This record gives sequence, C-alpha cells and structure tokens, in this order.
Amino acid sequence: MNRLNFDVCAVILNYNDYNNTMRLASKLKSYEVIHKIIIVDNNSTDNSFYLLKENFSNSQKIEVISSGKNGGYAFGNNIGIKYALSKYSVNGFLILNPDIDVQEMTISSIVKFVKQNSVLKIGIVGAKNNVGVSAWKLPSFWSYVILSSPLLTRIFGDPLIYNNNEIDQIQGFTKVDVLPGSFFFITSESIQDVGFFDEGTFLYCEESILAYKLRKKGYSNYLLTNVSFTHLESGSTRSLKFIKRYIILQRSRKYFLTKYLNVNILGILLFWLVTSLGLFEFLMLSNLKAILKYLKERSYHGR
Repeated sequence: MNRLNFDVCAVILNYNDYNNTMRLASKLKSYEVIHKIIIVDNNSTDNSFYLLKENFSNSQKIEVISSGKNGGYAFGNNIGIKYALSKYSVNGFLILNPDIDVQEMTISSIVKFVKQNSVLKIGIVGAKNNVGVSAWKLPSFWSYVILSSPLLTRIFGDPLIYNNNEIDQIQGFTKVDVLPGSFFFITSESIQDVGFFDEGTFLYCEESILAYKLRKKGYSNYLLTNVSFTHLESGSTRSLKFIKRYIILQRSRKYFLTKYLNVNILGILLFWLVTSLGLFEFLMLSNLKAILKYLKERSYHGR
C-alpha cells in the first residue's frame, strides 16, 4: 500500500438528518485533504435523499447514493465504502456521523500520522471527542453485565473507560482499543482485510466489533490527543424512545457476546436477567424523577 499518495474518501451516513448532513458535507467539500465524499442515504422517510441529490448535483466531489433499505449503521457504511472502492482508488476512509463538527487540521493530522508511521500496522485513527468519550476498552462479558444495570455501574464504575494514566497526553497519540463510530479514519487495507463492518447489528456496538476484528488480524488503533472533533449528538437516533434504544443496545451486546466472545447459554441467560433488572431500574428512576418533579410543582404552586 502506497501511503504517500493518500486518496481520502469521506463516508457520511444519513437517516432523516438532512440539515446536519447538508451542513457537514458543505463544509468538508472545501477540505483539500478529502478527495471524495460519499453520502449514503439509509432509506430516509423525510425526502432527504432527493433533497441532498438535488443540492449536490453539480458537485464533482460529492456523490449521493441510496442504500435501498435502512439496514443500520454497519450496513449503510458498508454500502458507501464498497461503492467508493468499486469506482475509485481509495487508500483511506473517514467515517462520519452527520451530527459532528471537525476542522481540516484534525483530518490532516490523522492522515499525516498514518503516513509517518507506515511501519505500524494501523487500523483506525481517531481524535479527541470534545463532548463525549474519546475511546474505550474492548468489552468483556462482565463489563457488559455491569453496564446493563445502573446499580452495578454505580457500584463498580464503568469498566470500559480509560483513566487519565492510561491515555498518553505527552507524545500526542496513544494506542487504544475502540474509537467512537461518530468520527474515525480507517485504512482501506484494514477494512477490507477484516471483511468490512459486521452487519449483524442494526445500531450500537459496531465500533467494538470492528475493533475486535482488527485486533484479531494484528492491527492497532490510535487516538490523537492533540487534535479533536465535536459530536453534536443531535442526529436521528435521538428520535428513538429510551426503552427502544436500550433493547436495541442489549441485542447488539448479546450479538457481540455470542459471536465474538463465544459466551455460553448460561452466560447469556445471566446477561438477559441483568438486562431485565436494569430496565426495571431505569423505569423506576424515570418514574421517581417524574414524581419528584410533580411534587415540586405542587409545592411551588401551593396546592
């Protein structure tokens, strides 16, 4: 792979998020470090595909394609990656959510890092997330059990989060397990070597699955600590109700546990038991907050 001639392709996955996609693609279009932008519409129901197609019809740099169905995050991004590989010589992909903001310097720094470290077997490179988690550890069975319960998480803490001593801030980069799917760079070589994203999940855990597959193939992932991006977190998943999101999350976790960690039936039964208890805890906490709010309002109005 010739790392000195980097053809960088950005893939933006849109689902009912026309405004954010339009904003981000319009900004990225001016970045010289990006050579092609593929917008994949994941079968939106708000006319996004036709609006984006019309707005960028005169752009040589941006192409808008349709996934044909809403198959989820992994499915939609695979459509964009495979489309680009079939038409162009692409050496690396930027995977971006529509609801992020990133400066060209961040992307240029990532590309420069990959070029200057050609001796490393690099899979993914990311940047600091200004408003969220920048990286996390590969999950184990017990870490997913703990995270399935607010009570267990409160007792044991989040087992996936790196502490400050584990993130090297001095040299400007550090090796990590998993980077957020909202923004990262992955080499064409590595994404093809691991067989692309696993489409067995609809939403959530895609990053951990990809990181696991990359590690199995001997790749390493890196976080650049001297550049950043911002995840605005105003995209289409916010429209999902909490319970629905939680169930989708747990199904994705279970998929990872069974397919990649080979957890047996007893382990999965324990996982679903804690999931049920966790859902009950979430509902109780939600109802308690509603009751306290009601009582506060009653007291405020004096009746």
